[in-house]
Amino acid sequence: MLITKDFCIEVKRTLNLDSPFSEQEFVSSKVDELSDKLYDIAIQAFNARRQGIIDQILPVLEQIMTQNPPEEATIAIPLTDTRLLYQVRANIHQTVQTKGKSAMNEFMKVLVLHHIDEAWKEHLRIMDELRQSVQKCVVRK
Repeated sequence: MLITKDFCIEVKRTLNLDSPFSEQEFVSSKVDELSDKLYDIAIQAFNARRQGIIDQILPVLEQIMTQNPPEEATIAIPLTDTRLLYQVRANIHQTVQTKGKSAMNEFMKVLVLHHIDEAWKEHLRIMDELRQSVQKCVVRK
């Protein structure tokens, strides 16, 4: 069914998850049930990814702190959202003390600001197209 294929593609594009629903479940279930289940699965996947990133960066940062404590407290940690690579600036001391949570909070801030910026750019592009089309209409008259 086309609706379920479009839905699966959108879930993959937006959440980077495979659709957790069979075609039968998708067609027969209520929207609220589907959205609640998808929300729960997305939150579990987010938390697992977040913990996976923390598990990767924390040992490296702890090793840096024990072997050669840096004079500069702020470091750039390369992190990705599977689409783009971001250089997340984090305080190494605070990141180790919070067991990686402060670096992940910075990463989430960077992601949110990036998405807001991209949406704003798209909005400006659409407004520019609208302005140009209005000017063309005025010129025609």
